[in-house]
Formats: sequence, structure tokens, C-alpha cells
Amino acid sequence: MDFSNGQILGVKAQSDLMFEPWFDCFGMTGLTPALLPMSPAVVKDMGAVSLASVTTAPTSGYGFSQTEPAEPAITGHSYAMKTREGCYAKFYMKSITFTDGTYPATFVWDWVYQPDGTTNF
Repeated sequence: MDFSNGQILGVKAQSDLMFEPWFDCFGMTGLTPALLPMSPAVVKDMGAVSLASVTTAPTSGYGFSQTEPAEPAITGHSYAMKTREGCYAKFYMKSITFTDGTYPATFVWDWVYQPDGTTNF
């Protein structure tokens, strides 16, 4: 996903965020969907809160980047992100569906992009 143009891309070099399958990456059995920000983008799980409740993106505390372990994608959680361009985005994971128990999965999410570089949504 490239938040600056609103497109879902399959090219990692041009994306802010990719959705990746992980096997037992988080101590779970089987396939775990994960969020993988593309450097220098970073992502932070804001917890099981509504998208509307995330009114400001944090300026620090982002723990997941392309060089660190991926962030598990969790239905019902909101996430904040600093994009490759230095702008901010937020998104809420509405659902994750595995059609036949394998990848690719379908991710349904709502998102907001702040193009002016401020942390306020």
C-alpha cells in the first residue's frame, strides 16, 4: 500500500506497507498475517480502539520497521504509521479472511492519510 497515492502495490520498493504471511512468527501454529512496513516507514499498533479515537499519530515509539520483526495484523486494532515520505497515516483492520486457509488473504480496512506531514488527523 502506498498511502500517498492510495494505491495497493505489489512492488515493495514503492510501498509504505506490505501484508505478509508468517509461519509461527509470533508463537502461533500455522499462518499469521503480518504488517511489514517498507523502510524507512514504521508502524505502531494502537490497540483495540476505533479509528476515530486515534486523533494524533505518535511521533515516537514505533517498534516495527522493515529491519525488525513484522507487526501481527489483528482484526479490531487500529494502527498508526509514519510513511516513507515522512507523512502520517492511520488504519483500522476490519477483517482478515483466508479463502482456503492459505495466502493470499483478504484484508478489509479503513484508513486515513495526512499529506501535510502533521500528526493530526
